[in-house]
Amino acid sequence: MKWNVPTALFLVAGIIVTCPRTLPAKGIEEQYKHASELLWAGELKQAQSGFEAVLQRKPNYRSAKVLLGLTLARLSAQSEENGDRPGAISQLRAALRLDPEEAYWHTALAKLLHAEGNTEEAAEECAQAGRLSPEDSDLARGCGFGASPEIAKDNTIPKVSGPGRTEVTPPAPEHRPEPPYSEKARAARLQGTVVMLLTVGSHGEVEQVAVKRPLGLGLDESALRTVRTWKFRPATLNNAPTPVRIILEVSFRLF
Repeated sequence: MKWNVPTALFLVAGIIVTCPRTLPAKGIEEQYKHASELLWAGELKQAQSGFEAVLQRKPNYRSAKVLLGLTLARLSAQSEENGDRPGAISQLRAALRLDPEEAYWHTALAKLLHAEGNTEEAAEECAQAGRLSPEDSDLARGCGFGASPEIAKDNTIPKVSGPGRTEVTPPAPEHRPEPPYSEKARAARLQGTVVMLLTVGSHGEVEQVAVKRPLGLGLDESALRTVRTWKFRPATLNNAPTPVRIILEVSFRLF
């Protein structure tokens, strides 16, 4: 017999028993996939509602929790851009409850709290970020609260040309292994670019590296660890090796 109602009714010893019909796993997967598509399309509010609906039905759905956290972190950035700092703080706190291992969500929360004058909690969040991403030079100096060097406005190695002036020849990578995908990011099918600030020494070694635009889900830490192993042909100034700071973009793509 085929039932066309949400519940099945059975008569047992004269008593009517109601048995809720379980949502098929395929329905949950389709709902998760749709919410994911909304997230990647930038429809963040709708994505949030979709992931929350999935988690109501399957509370231990790890990937849905991860992507809901990412959605809330992106909503927080939007709220901050719109001048809603309390809303941004609330959304980041919610994101971190879902995924407390995200270093750069802790950093973002630290900066918001610092701007609100809550320096004690900001310092705690910053310290946690440093523990989670120890390869980041800025985090070692305190989330970059005025301590890290400023990036050049054009985000390139400065080249000064003209009569009597010299030009910096940029470093060129000679050994650059690809950073691996994190398991969490691969499961969530996260793609994008991590933007980092590097100091390349006069011998071509990476002396310092800091994430300036994170991607999340373990990909920032993967990029940091790997880029620290890169070797460059040094930059030169007047034909002599010189240390420089450069912007580096590391892209993660799934095929």
